[in-house]
Amino acid sequence: VDAAPGNARRIYTGVDISADVDTVWDLLTDYEGLADVVPNLVANEVIAKPPGGGGARLRQVGSAQVLPGVNFKASMVLDVAEVRGGLAAGQIRRGELDRPGDFTLYQGLWRAQPLPDCGPEDQTRLTFAVEIQPRPWLPVALVENRIAGDLVKNLEAV
Repeated sequence: VDAAPGNARRIYTGVDISADVDTVWDLLTDYEGLADVVPNLVANEVIAKPPGGGGARLRQVGSAQVLPGVNFKASMVLDVAEVRGGLAAGQIRRGELDRPGDFTLYQGLWRAQPLPDCGPEDQTRLTFAVEIQPRPWLPVALVENRIAGDLVKNLEAV
């Protein structure tokens, strides 16, 4: 977890998975089934898909217990773009959210890469980096460690 400007944080995590890259990719891009895989995703709705595929607009609600007896639910609408073969530096963009939700900034990047010659055959390293900025009424310090821990659980669930 790294501090970012304002009430924001950058969180990085990763896990090695005993499955090939295509299997991991297919699981992550099955937008209708994400709530069945990601444990803290309590609601997931596909709002739209671009013609020809390659992403989706999703309405999601995540939930986490931040203190005993205190749950934090965050809702947002995300635009997901699929990029095979990696992103060029010019393709990375900062996205302020002008849609309803609990974050003013939520941008993340999933990366699935094969691990040739690094372990058992058909193994994949899955990493996730996210920058979050909650609405001003929620201090990010209250939820940052919980979000970071839950991201690890989410990746392990994949």
